[in-house]
Amino acid sequence: MVRRLGPGVLSGQWSDLLAALHGVAPPPLPTRVLRELGDPCFDAVDYVLAGAGLEGVETRCARVAAACGLDGDRLHAWSQVIAPFAAVAHLGDGGEEPVIDELLALAR
Repeated sequence: MVRRLGPGVLSGQWSDLLAALHGVAPPPLPTRVLRELGDPCFDAVDYVLAGAGLEGVETRCARVAAACGLDGDRLHAWSQVIAPFAAVAHLGDGGEEPVIDELLALAR
């Protein structure tokens, strides 16, 4: 099953493209295969939550949804689900307090 997420970008390819743009390796093959069976909004959550402490999760969610042709409400809902895990990861890394506060507020 192939789903189009934006102009010329197919599900399973867009995060590989973003990884390449940021100079990191794409996910391993099993991850890429599973992605085809999953929810493209879930795949985009990391990019949304990375907006915490910068332009904000709400703004980043709207920008990512528009850029990738995703359902903004669904992307926001997935962001709320994953936000507590991201907050814990930032706590473990000695992350900045405004980032952690924004992630925890999103989770409530």
